[in-house]
Amino acid sequence: MKDYSIEKLVLGPFETNCYILSIDNKIFIIDPGSEAQTIISTLEKNAFIPFYILLTHAHIDHISAVMELAHKYNIEVYLNENDELLYKSPANSLEPFFPRLTKRATTNSCFIFDPPITAIHTPGHTQGGTSFYVKKAKILISGDTIFNESIGRTDLPGGNHKQLLTSIKDKILTLPPDTVIYPGHGTETSVDHELKFNPYF
Repeated sequence: MKDYSIEKLVLGPFETNCYILSIDNKIFIIDPGSEAQTIISTLEKNAFIPFYILLTHAHIDHISAVMELAHKYNIEVYLNENDELLYKSPANSLEPFFPRLTKRATTNSCFIFDPPITAIHTPGHTQGGTSFYVKKAKILISGDTIFNESIGRTDLPGGNHKQLLTSIKDKILTLPPDTVIYPGHGTETSVDHELKFNPYF
């Protein structure tokens, strides 16, 4: 029997994937990009009380519901420290639909939850890009680092194409082939599938 579950919510005009991960009786909200009330309704439907908010990176379409959720549940927010300036930047907003955030995230590049969740620094899409790996469940939440047969953009502030390819090659495609990848947009994939069919590798 599985001791974890993961539910995907596709939210907002950019169709950003928000994940609600239940693992070892703890609930994590990953990339609450918008539509806080939809996330809250899903949590309530499952009788979930979230433990932490995890951010794969600080682009506004992945963080816009952070303040409302963090305030409602009185929980902390994890973001890699290399994305702190992006997170706080007035330019990282699309008023009035995606306003600037004021809730400060917890930043620590060496942050690792007690197993089973490990934060893997995968820069390239942004400098603080992070993938969350659950070894026991064989899943990786990759944000906008890698997609099904594609990779993240690097033409936005903080992007670096060479760095992104290195992150994917050295830190994602070296995981077990049956690891399921849950990206920030689009459909799930796997390490094995990307090794075979991703045109960038």
